[in-house]
Amino acid sequence: MNKLDSTSEDTFREIIPKADNVIQFAPNDTQIVSLVPDFAISLNEAKNRIQLLQSFVKEMMISGVDFGIVPGCNKPSLLKSGAEKLCDIFGFSKQIEIMNRLEDWEKGIFHYEIKATLINKKTGYIEAEGLGCCNNKEKKYKNSDAANIVNTILKMAKKRAFIDAVLSATRSSGIFTQDIEDA
Repeated sequence: MNKLDSTSEDTFREIIPKADNVIQFAPNDTQIVSLVPDFAISLNEAKNRIQLLQSFVKEMMISGVDFGIVPGCNKPSLLKSGAEKLCDIFGFSKQIEIMNRLEDWEKGIFHYEIKATLINKKTGYIEAEGLGCCNNKEKKYKNSDAANIVNTILKMAKKRAFIDAVLSATRSSGIFTQDIEDA
């Protein structure tokens, strides 16, 4: 395939295959555009950011409060307090949305799926989204009176979504894991 059909002037007209599997486009007979992305930051800046994050964790985050050590796990589990600290230091605001809910008061079944969105306070752009769910059939809630733990179930789903989003937005999943404390 060498040509693309198009009616718009700003679409790509020609595909130029290359031997190294890099696809390039020639838009409207002008310059060639490569689809291989460049790094957004330099290698030195990436190293500095990772070192800064590691220093923040070491100096500002408290074991047992911001993260938990779980025997047999190779990474600590990020707790809500630690996720809030990371959110603050990175300058994120959060939005929480209930994506799905099941509330059957007669049968005593409750399930919530939550999406947490982290927004950069400086730019207004979405940095990450996280998903979390919880229901009263989980082992730790199974023997509880469902009507008395509805709020707990909802908050746990919210926390899971928030921590998922923070781990993604801060690129800290190499340092922390999540949900281990729930096991």
